[in-house]
Amino acid sequence: GPIERAGRLLPQFKKKFIFIHDQVASGIKLMTWGFFKKLVIADRLAIFVGQVFNNPQDQNAVTVVLGSIFFYFQIYCDFSGYSDIAVGSARTMGFKLMDNFKLPHFEPNISKFWRGWHISLSNWFRDYYYIPRALKRKNLKYFYLLMTMVLIGFWHGANWTFIMFGLFHGLFLVFDQKYKATIQSRIISVAPFAKKIFKNRVLSISFNMFLVCIPMVFFRARNISDSFTLIEMFFSTLSFNEIKMAVFAFDIVKLKLIFFSIVAIVVLLVLEKISMTFNFQKEIKKLPFIVKNLIYVASVMVIIVFGASRINNEFIYFQF
Repeated sequence: GPIERAGRLLPQFKKKFIFIHDQVASGIKLMTWGFFKKLVIADRLAIFVGQVFNNPQDQNAVTVVLGSIFFYFQIYCDFSGYSDIAVGSARTMGFKLMDNFKLPHFEPNISKFWRGWHISLSNWFRDYYYIPRALKRKNLKYFYLLMTMVLIGFWHGANWTFIMFGLFHGLFLVFDQKYKATIQSRIISVAPFAKKIFKNRVLSISFNMFLVCIPMVFFRARNISDSFTLIEMFFSTLSFNEIKMAVFAFDIVKLKLIFFSIVAIVVLLVLEKISMTFNFQKEIKKLPFIVKNLIYVASVMVIIVFGASRINNEFIYFQF
Protein backbone atom coordinates (compact mmCIF):
# COMPACT_ATOMS: atom_id res chain seq x y z
CA GLY A 1 0.00 0.00 0.00
CA PRO A 2 -1.02 2.48 -1.07
CA ILE A 3 -2.68 0.33 -3.73
CA GLU A 4 -2.81 2.76 -6.64
CA ARG A 5 -5.24 2.53 -9.57
CA ALA A 6 -3.75 2.02 -13.03
CA GLY A 7 -5.39 5.19 -14.39
CA ARG A 8 -3.64 7.30 -11.79
CA LEU A 9 -0.25 5.58 -11.61
CA LEU A 10 0.63 4.37 -15.13
CA PRO A 11 0.55 7.82 -16.82
CA GLN A 12 3.18 8.98 -14.32
CA PHE A 13 5.67 6.48 -15.77
CA LYS A 14 5.46 8.29 -19.11
CA LYS A 15 6.48 11.63 -17.64
CA LYS A 16 10.12 12.71 -17.60
CA PHE A 17 11.46 13.15 -14.08
CA ILE A 18 12.59 16.67 -13.28
CA PHE A 19 14.51 17.27 -10.07
CA ILE A 20 12.51 19.65 -7.90
CA HIS A 21 14.23 20.46 -4.62
CA ASP A 22 11.07 21.16 -2.62
CA GLN A 23 9.44 17.95 -3.84
CA VAL A 24 12.44 15.81 -2.90
CA ALA A 25 12.80 17.55 0.47
CA SER A 26 9.07 17.06 1.16
CA GLY A 27 9.41 13.35 0.40
CA ILE A 28 12.38 12.93 2.74
CA LYS A 29 10.51 14.74 5.56
CA LEU A 30 7.49 12.48 5.08
CA MET A 31 9.78 9.43 5.18
CA THR A 32 11.32 10.72 8.42
CA TRP A 33 7.84 10.99 9.98
CA GLY A 34 7.13 7.44 8.81
CA PHE A 35 10.35 6.11 10.38
CA PHE A 36 9.45 7.91 13.63
CA LYS A 37 6.05 6.21 13.77
CA LYS A 38 7.52 2.82 12.93
CA LEU A 39 10.71 2.75 15.02
CA VAL A 40 9.90 4.99 17.98
CA ILE A 41 6.24 4.11 18.51
CA ALA A 42 5.17 0.91 16.71
CA ASP A 43 8.22 -1.20 17.54
CA ARG A 44 8.19 -0.02 21.16
CA LEU A 45 4.50 -0.89 21.55
CA ALA A 46 5.18 -4.28 19.97
CA ILE A 47 7.12 -5.39 23.07
CA PHE A 48 4.16 -5.16 25.45
CA VAL A 49 1.68 -6.30 22.80
CA GLY A 50 3.73 -9.44 22.16
CA GLN A 51 3.85 -10.25 25.87
CA VAL A 52 0.05 -10.05 26.08
CA PHE A 53 -1.01 -11.83 22.90
CA ASN A 54 1.65 -14.53 22.96
CA ASN A 55 0.73 -15.55 26.52
CA PRO A 56 -3.07 -15.12 26.80
CA GLN A 57 -3.37 -17.55 29.72
CA ASP A 58 -1.23 -15.28 31.92
CA GLN A 59 -3.26 -12.09 31.34
CA ASN A 60 -6.06 -10.24 33.10
CA ALA A 61 -8.54 -7.55 32.06
CA VAL A 62 -6.04 -4.73 32.65
CA THR A 63 -3.27 -6.19 30.48
CA VAL A 64 -5.69 -7.28 27.73
CA VAL A 65 -7.32 -3.84 27.48
CA LEU A 66 -3.90 -2.15 27.48
CA GLY A 67 -2.59 -4.69 24.96
CA SER A 68 -5.57 -4.12 22.63
CA ILE A 69 -5.20 -0.33 22.76
CA PHE A 70 -1.45 -0.57 22.27
CA PHE A 71 -1.89 -2.97 19.36
CA TYR A 72 -4.25 -0.56 17.60
CA PHE A 73 -1.63 2.18 17.79
CA GLN A 74 1.12 -0.29 16.92
CA ILE A 75 -0.53 -1.42 13.70
CA TYR A 76 -1.59 2.15 12.89
CA CYS A 77 1.94 3.54 13.34
CA ASP A 78 3.48 0.49 11.66
CA PHE A 79 1.29 0.60 8.56
CA SER A 80 0.72 4.35 8.25
CA GLY A 81 4.46 4.75 8.86
CA TYR A 82 5.16 2.26 6.08
CA SER A 83 2.73 4.16 3.81
CA ASP A 84 4.43 7.47 4.63
CA ILE A 85 7.82 5.96 3.73
CA ALA A 86 6.38 4.58 0.47
CA VAL A 87 4.64 7.83 -0.48
CA GLY A 88 7.67 9.90 0.58
CA SER A 89 10.21 7.81 -1.33
CA ALA A 90 7.97 7.85 -4.41
CA ARG A 91 7.68 11.63 -4.11
CA THR A 92 11.48 12.02 -4.15
CA MET A 93 11.46 10.24 -7.54
CA GLY A 94 8.64 12.33 -8.98
CA PHE A 95 5.69 9.98 -8.36
CA LYS A 96 2.55 11.09 -6.56
CA LEU A 97 0.81 8.37 -4.55
CA MET A 98 -2.46 8.73 -2.67
CA ASP A 99 -2.72 9.17 1.09
CA ASN A 100 -3.48 5.81 2.69
CA PHE A 101 -4.48 7.08 6.15
CA LYS A 102 -6.33 10.19 7.30
CA LEU A 103 -6.23 10.16 11.11
CA PRO A 104 -8.99 7.52 11.54
CA HIS A 105 -8.84 7.54 15.35
CA PHE A 106 -10.16 11.11 15.42
CA GLU A 107 -13.40 10.04 13.74
CA PRO A 108 -16.65 9.85 15.78
CA ASN A 109 -18.10 6.73 14.14
CA ILE A 110 -17.00 3.48 12.53
CA SER A 111 -18.11 4.50 9.01
CA LYS A 112 -15.85 7.56 9.00
CA PHE A 113 -13.10 5.48 10.61
CA TRP A 114 -12.98 3.21 7.55
CA ARG A 115 -12.83 6.23 5.23
CA GLY A 116 -9.52 7.08 6.86
CA TRP A 117 -8.05 3.59 7.43
CA HIS A 118 -6.14 1.79 4.64
CA ILE A 119 -8.04 3.98 2.19
CA SER A 120 -6.67 2.39 -0.97
CA LEU A 121 -7.77 -1.13 0.04
CA SER A 122 -11.19 -0.20 1.48
CA ASN A 123 -11.91 1.96 -1.60
CA TRP A 124 -10.94 -0.94 -3.88
CA PHE A 125 -13.40 -3.30 -2.18
CA ARG A 126 -16.05 -0.55 -2.12
CA ASP A 127 -15.74 0.21 -5.84
CA TYR A 128 -15.25 -3.31 -7.20
CA TYR A 129 -17.33 -5.43 -4.83
CA TYR A 130 -19.79 -3.43 -2.72
CA ILE A 131 -21.11 -0.73 -5.09
CA PRO A 132 -21.78 -3.00 -8.15
CA ARG A 133 -23.84 -5.37 -5.98
CA ALA A 134 -25.53 -2.79 -3.75
CA LEU A 135 -26.72 -0.81 -6.78
CA LYS A 136 -28.27 -3.88 -8.38
CA ARG A 137 -29.99 -5.14 -5.22
CA LYS A 138 -30.54 -2.20 -2.91
CA ASN A 139 -32.60 -4.30 -0.50
CA LEU A 140 -29.44 -6.32 0.23
CA LYS A 141 -26.99 -3.41 0.54
CA TYR A 142 -26.39 -4.01 4.25
CA PHE A 143 -25.73 -7.69 3.60
CA TYR A 144 -23.17 -6.70 0.96
CA LEU A 145 -21.67 -4.19 3.36
CA LEU A 146 -21.22 -6.98 5.90
CA MET A 147 -19.75 -9.31 3.25
CA THR A 148 -17.37 -6.57 2.08
CA MET A 149 -15.84 -6.37 5.54
CA VAL A 150 -15.68 -10.16 5.85
CA LEU A 151 -13.80 -10.25 2.53
CA ILE A 152 -11.42 -7.54 3.72
CA GLY A 153 -10.72 -9.73 6.75
CA PHE A 154 -10.27 -12.80 4.52
CA TRP A 155 -7.91 -10.80 2.27
CA HIS A 156 -5.43 -10.71 5.17
CA GLY A 157 -5.30 -14.51 5.32
CA ALA A 158 -7.31 -17.73 5.36
CA ASN A 159 -7.66 -17.72 9.13
CA TRP A 160 -10.76 -17.53 11.32
CA THR A 161 -9.15 -14.71 13.30
CA PHE A 162 -9.13 -12.44 10.22
CA ILE A 163 -12.66 -13.47 9.25
CA MET A 164 -13.90 -12.62 12.75
CA PHE A 165 -12.05 -9.30 12.52
CA GLY A 166 -13.93 -8.47 9.32
CA LEU A 167 -17.24 -9.80 10.64
CA PHE A 168 -17.14 -7.60 13.75
CA HIS A 169 -16.30 -4.51 11.72
CA GLY A 170 -19.08 -5.39 9.29
CA LEU A 171 -21.63 -5.73 12.10
CA PHE A 172 -20.52 -2.42 13.60
CA LEU A 173 -20.86 -0.72 10.18
CA VAL A 174 -24.35 -2.14 9.61
CA PHE A 175 -25.42 -0.99 13.07
CA ASP A 176 -23.91 2.46 12.50
CA GLN A 177 -25.60 2.99 9.15
CA LYS A 178 -28.93 1.23 9.66
CA TYR A 179 -29.89 1.24 13.33
CA LYS A 180 -27.84 3.84 15.20
CA ALA A 181 -29.87 6.95 14.28
CA THR A 182 -33.20 5.24 15.09
CA ILE A 183 -32.00 3.94 18.46
CA GLN A 184 -30.51 7.31 19.41
CA SER A 185 -33.72 9.18 18.51
CA ARG A 186 -35.78 6.78 20.65
CA ILE A 187 -33.43 7.21 23.59
CA ILE A 188 -33.57 11.01 23.22
CA SER A 189 -37.40 10.93 23.15
CA VAL A 190 -37.33 9.22 26.56
CA ALA A 191 -34.28 11.03 28.00
CA PRO A 192 -33.71 14.40 26.23
CA PHE A 193 -30.43 14.98 28.10
CA ALA A 194 -28.94 12.07 26.12
CA LYS A 195 -28.80 14.32 23.04
CA LYS A 196 -25.84 16.21 24.50
CA ILE A 197 -24.07 12.93 25.20
CA PHE A 198 -24.55 11.69 21.63
CA LYS A 199 -23.39 15.07 20.27
CA ASN A 200 -20.27 15.12 22.44
CA ARG A 201 -17.39 14.52 20.03
CA VAL A 202 -14.89 13.37 22.66
CA LEU A 203 -17.29 10.71 23.96
CA SER A 204 -18.15 9.63 20.39
CA ILE A 205 -14.48 9.26 19.47
CA SER A 206 -13.74 7.36 22.69
CA PHE A 207 -16.65 4.96 22.15
CA ASN A 208 -15.67 4.47 18.52
CA MET A 209 -12.11 3.58 19.52
CA PHE A 210 -13.51 1.12 22.05
CA LEU A 211 -15.40 -0.60 19.23
CA VAL A 212 -12.34 -0.59 16.97
CA CYS A 213 -10.12 -2.19 19.63
CA ILE A 214 -12.44 -5.22 20.06
CA PRO A 215 -11.85 -6.70 16.56
CA MET A 216 -8.15 -5.88 16.90
CA VAL A 217 -7.97 -8.70 19.46
CA PHE A 218 -8.94 -11.18 16.71
CA PHE A 219 -6.52 -9.58 14.24
CA ARG A 220 -3.53 -9.96 16.55
CA ALA A 221 -4.29 -13.25 18.34
CA ARG A 222 -2.41 -16.36 17.23
CA ASN A 223 -5.57 -18.44 16.77
CA ILE A 224 -9.32 -18.33 17.32
CA SER A 225 -9.06 -20.04 20.71
CA ASP A 226 -6.69 -17.37 22.02
CA SER A 227 -9.01 -14.72 20.56
CA PHE A 228 -12.01 -15.78 22.63
CA THR A 229 -9.87 -16.19 25.74
CA LEU A 230 -8.64 -12.63 25.36
CA ILE A 231 -12.09 -11.27 24.48
CA GLU A 232 -13.51 -12.87 27.62
CA MET A 233 -10.80 -11.16 29.68
CA PHE A 234 -11.40 -7.89 27.81
CA PHE A 235 -14.98 -7.77 29.09
CA SER A 236 -14.37 -9.29 32.51
CA THR A 237 -15.42 -7.04 35.38
CA LEU A 238 -12.73 -6.01 37.81
CA SER A 239 -13.14 -4.22 41.11
CA PHE A 240 -10.93 -1.26 42.00
CA ASN A 241 -8.87 -3.47 44.32
CA GLU A 242 -8.32 -6.05 41.57
CA ILE A 243 -7.18 -3.33 39.17
CA LYS A 244 -4.83 -1.96 41.84
CA MET A 245 -3.41 -5.42 42.48
CA ALA A 246 -2.92 -6.01 38.75
CA VAL A 247 -1.04 -2.71 38.38
CA PHE A 248 1.15 -3.31 41.46
CA ALA A 249 1.95 -6.78 40.13
CA PHE A 250 3.89 -5.20 37.23
CA ASP A 251 7.64 -5.21 37.67
CA ILE A 252 9.63 -2.01 37.14
CA VAL A 253 10.60 -3.00 33.59
CA LYS A 254 6.98 -3.49 32.52
CA LEU A 255 5.89 -0.27 34.25
CA LYS A 256 8.60 1.66 32.37
CA LEU A 257 7.48 0.03 29.13
CA ILE A 258 3.82 0.94 29.75
CA PHE A 259 4.75 4.50 30.75
CA PHE A 260 6.91 5.02 27.66
CA SER A 261 4.19 3.52 25.44
CA ILE A 262 1.53 5.85 26.83
CA VAL A 263 3.82 8.87 26.43
CA ALA A 264 4.57 7.86 22.82
CA ILE A 265 0.84 7.55 22.05
CA VAL A 266 0.08 10.92 23.65
CA VAL A 267 2.89 12.58 21.66
CA LEU A 268 1.54 11.01 18.47
CA LEU A 269 -2.03 12.17 19.14
CA VAL A 270 -0.93 15.70 20.05
CA LEU A 271 1.21 16.07 16.93
CA GLU A 272 -1.51 14.66 14.70
CA LYS A 273 -4.18 16.85 16.29
CA ILE A 274 -2.02 19.94 15.74
CA SER A 275 -1.35 18.86 12.14
CA MET A 276 -5.08 19.09 11.39
CA THR A 277 -4.85 22.90 11.52
CA PHE A 278 -1.08 23.51 11.35
CA ASN A 279 1.17 22.62 8.40
CA PHE A 280 4.46 21.60 10.04
CA GLN A 281 6.46 21.41 6.81
CA LYS A 282 5.23 24.79 5.59
CA GLU A 283 5.83 26.57 8.89
CA ILE A 284 9.26 25.01 9.53
CA LYS A 285 10.29 26.05 6.03
CA LYS A 286 9.77 29.70 7.03
CA LEU A 287 12.26 29.44 9.90
CA PRO A 288 15.88 30.63 9.61
CA PHE A 289 18.24 28.17 7.90
CA ILE A 290 20.10 27.17 11.07
CA VAL A 291 16.93 26.73 13.15
CA LYS A 292 15.08 24.53 10.68
CA ASN A 293 18.14 22.36 10.08
CA LEU A 294 18.59 21.92 13.82
CA ILE A 295 14.97 20.70 13.92
CA TYR A 296 15.71 18.20 11.14
CA VAL A 297 18.85 16.92 12.90
CA ALA A 298 16.98 16.68 16.21
CA SER A 299 14.21 14.66 14.51
CA VAL A 300 16.72 12.16 13.17
CA MET A 301 18.46 11.94 16.56
CA VAL A 302 15.14 11.22 18.29
CA ILE A 303 14.59 8.28 15.91
CA ILE A 304 18.13 6.98 16.50
CA VAL A 305 18.06 7.37 20.30
CA PHE A 306 14.46 6.34 21.06
CA GLY A 307 13.83 3.96 18.17
CA ALA A 308 13.50 0.29 19.09
CA SER A 309 15.79 -0.69 16.22
CA ARG A 310 17.34 -3.66 18.07
CA ILE A 311 14.00 -5.46 18.12
CA ASN A 312 14.23 -5.95 14.34
CA ASN A 313 10.47 -6.01 13.70
CA GLU A 314 9.58 -6.11 10.02
CA PHE A 315 6.54 -4.16 8.88
CA ILE A 316 3.33 -5.96 9.92
CA TYR A 317 1.81 -5.73 6.46
CA PHE A 318 4.77 -7.50 4.86
CA GLN A 319 3.03 -10.74 5.84
CA PHE A 320 0.01 -9.84 3.72
